[in-house]
Amino acid sequence: MSYDLSLDPKTSANSDRVLSGEEVLQDIKVLIYALENAYPAVWKIPAREWSQIISKLENLRPSQNISSRDLGTILADVLWEIPDGHLKVRLTTETLGEKLRTHLRKPSTGRNISEGQVWKIENHKADSQTIPVVGISWFPQSSEAHWNGFLEEIERLISFPTIVFDLRGNFGGDDSKSIEMMSLLLGKPLEFDWLRDIVCVSTEAYTLQANTYSKIIWNGYTSKNLTPPDALANELASFKDKAVALKGKPPEKEIFESSPAQEKISQPKYSGKIVVLIDSETSSSGEWTALYLKRHPNTVLVGENTYGMIHFGNSGTLRLPNSQLEVTLCMKINELTDGSFYEKTGIPADITVKNQDSLTHVLSNLIST
Repeated sequence: MSYDLSLDPKTSANSDRVLSGEEVLQDIKVLIYALENAYPAVWKIPAREWSQIISKLENLRPSQNISSRDLGTILADVLWEIPDGHLKVRLTTETLGEKLRTHLRKPSTGRNISEGQVWKIENHKADSQTIPVVGISWFPQSSEAHWNGFLEEIERLISFPTIVFDLRGNFGGDDSKSIEMMSLLLGKPLEFDWLRDIVCVSTEAYTLQANTYSKIIWNGYTSKNLTPPDALANELASFKDKAVALKGKPPEKEIFESSPAQEKISQPKYSGKIVVLIDSETSSSGEWTALYLKRHPNTVLVGENTYGMIHFGNSGTLRLPNSQLEVTLCMKINELTDGSFYEKTGIPADITVKNQDSLTHVLSNLIST
């Protein structure tokens, strides 16, 4: 049996509700259908472990009526066994799951200088130098007006001997702008010979990605009587077209692997030192940006382990029909060719800083950092 996984972004659950046993079973069937037809983890996790997770979901039988919130907590704790940091179960804005709650680590190295805005640049003095600090709190779509002037400012900083990038608390988004930023620093396009992608190609996968873009466009633009950027609207239309074209076909696995780079990065355009501030809330595209910056030979990461949310990407949104729970499922697996795996453990810092402001530490210890 197949299910239509598309959602109407104009409607959402406003409160918790009590579900009948039949409604719970229907929601679980829809969840399992999405996991099996839109989610590439089925190709990454050993078959026995995957089968056990599906069996746990199939065997859930609430003995009495249950609330959406309680059901979401149960589902989240079963799905926690999948090593995917993006995989979340939410009721409206609340993220559910006891196992997730015990896993969370509070950051201890200070707040991002750009808190409250997308990006900000401050000049600081250290060791008789002017040190530009580039704070980026998250990565909205690269076509949005938030980024006006950003790349021009990055290019201007190439004359400074040291640049600090503040990614503390950066929870991710669209990493296109960070790729462009890194290419400017290198003086050539960023190579991806160190990365392999496994993508789920199916009607269901494209439908879930379309759901995510529908929500972005509705919440950020249409509901406010604003016109979304063409790039966003075109991406949504593309996902919908692909979903229609693949209807009735089984999910397929596509592997994308870049050819090895012809030369190592030995003489980047920016020849100075790069310091990257990270913490336990740096996640998703925030973490990818740290990895991109590490492609530069003079980069050092300072702070504490990041969150660990990088090996799954291209987030889709599944809304369960009765509980109105929303499940984040990613349509792509990112494998690092050196075998590194950071999911739910995080990227470690080169220089560990805890229980003190990492920017202050860097500015006070610039020579030794």
